[in-house]
Amino acid sequence: MDEIASRIREAYPDWPDYVADWKAESIVQMDADILRAITAGNIPSEDDPAGMLARIQCPVLLLQADPLAGGILPDDFVAEVVPENGRWTVVKIEGAGHNINREHPEKLLPVVMPWLEAIWAE
Repeated sequence: MDEIASRIREAYPDWPDYVADWKAESIVQMDADILRAITAGNIPSEDDPAGMLARIQCPVLLLQADPLAGGILPDDFVAEVVPENGRWTVVKIEGAGHNINREHPEKLLPVVMPWLEAIWAE
């Protein structure tokens, strides 16, 4: 992990130190087979994302980052693939990019905590 963190610091000298350690830890925890597939270009894909999501049986809170701030899920895609079965809650976090939890915890917690409380109460 130290070597990975060191390389991240070298590649991104303007990043705060804690980011390199956090990213290194995240990389070490990743599934090696998934990483091999990604680097080999053999990522299995789901031809029917809406069908795949519809098979999820537990409650889901999808926090959608703002596409104008770097979010990767456009509104029309979310509307197309997220099931309307009552198990899914979608909340778009305006102004937040891909790393909502790290960049905007003040916007995240007021959404997540009430959702968790409601799920717990069921």
